[in-house]
Amino acid sequence: MTTKKEKLNPEMESLTRGIGSRLKEERKRLHLKATDFESHGGWPASTIYGWEAGKASPKSEFYAATAKLGFDVQYIITGRRTSGSLTGRLRPCRRFRHRPHPSAKRYRQHGKGNDLITEDVLMGR
Repeated sequence: MTTKKEKLNPEMESLTRGIGSRLKEERKRLHLKATDFESHGGWPASTIYGWEAGKASPKSEFYAATAKLGFDVQYIITGRRTSGSLTGRLRPCRRFRHRPHPSAKRYRQHGKGNDLITEDVLMGR
């Protein structure tokens, strides 16, 4: 971390700003406020805002703690998303409630119980 008197070279300054903007993006993706970090590691909101503004970069302890919250740490540091699904807080979505596959209706006529088996096969369960 640099002090106020130290001046970063332009390349490092750009890197720090990029990390800060991606940190903010991840925080918003997980629907967290900067004040939430006080209870998840003791970091005051002012420190979080400073990192997001690119004034400094977090230490490794911060990245380890945020990974447990579902942050994509690789993305924050490098700008490349981690392959696979991301973890974190999930919000319910009305649009994707469980509905039978449209083709399952066609197979229900084959008898009692077949509709469940057919739906499982169609949905890949």
